[in-house]
Amino acid sequence: MTEQKKNRRLHGCVTVRLEGGLGNQMWQYACCIRLRQMGKKARIDDYDVRQNTFHQAELLRVFRIQGESIHAFLHWLWRIHLALWFRINKLIGKSYREVPFYYVESEERICEAVPLSGFSGYCSGFWQGVGYLEGIEDRLRKVFRFPEPDEKNRQFGELIQNTESVSVHIRGGDYFNEDVALLFGNICTAEYYDRAIRHILERESGKDIRFFVFTNDPAYAKSISGFDDRQVTYITGNEGEDAFRDMQLMSMCKHNIIANSSFSFWGAWLNANPDKIVVAPARWKNMNEIKNMCPDEWIRL
Repeated sequence: MTEQKKNRRLHGCVTVRLEGGLGNQMWQYACCIRLRQMGKKARIDDYDVRQNTFHQAELLRVFRIQGESIHAFLHWLWRIHLALWFRINKLIGKSYREVPFYYVESEERICEAVPLSGFSGYCSGFWQGVGYLEGIEDRLRKVFRFPEPDEKNRQFGELIQNTESVSVHIRGGDYFNEDVALLFGNICTAEYYDRAIRHILERESGKDIRFFVFTNDPAYAKSISGFDDRQVTYITGNEGEDAFRDMQLMSMCKHNIIANSSFSFWGAWLNANPDKIVVAPARWKNMNEIKNMCPDEWIRL
């Protein structure tokens, strides 16, 4: 391949599909930004999340991102392209991964920014791991800026900023569903939170630590016994379109204990405290583990 052809391929257009909740959409957008940093013309396909009545296009709404999405017409052209190739491949016995101009995230869960830099077409995946964030950290922090909080969350924010605050994200609820638990369950157990809390208390010995608990399952969260008689505040009321406020408040805490969840990953990653302690689970998933999911300085227990 000549140098001219290589450059033309490098600067070809890539479309990154948005799917899942806010945390997942942030990873997908980060992949898009990384590709632009590597010289690609990258855009997002937000059609599916716009049609999702539960998650919706949270990324675009919360961070006021405009003008970076492909037209709905192009979305349907890709859908027709994929449908035709899926049918052809089924007839000839080939894998869907061999569809032209269609890139699916590998099951090895490694950073694929370099392979993607030489690809033009449509990308589908979650693109998680700190490798995707290399070289674009400052740019992401500028993009992922939350809107001003309402009065209730402003008061929570003041309390968080004026105490030795530690966010604790406890993901119950859907993580107990059989299908979800198979992939993410039994990782952030009561024992994990107990060890994480003890680690923070030992590292910050002598300080008046206050824990702020964020959860989608208050009953389960209150069964966690590691807090003892420490000061604990359960953050409630941020639901529906206001759910992102929990991530915003997490990012304001001095330290973070996270779940194996993209939502609390970003809450901790956006924490600007240079002396922050972040505790994360030793593994992220029960299968197809993500390599280099967290920054090296985070504590994995």
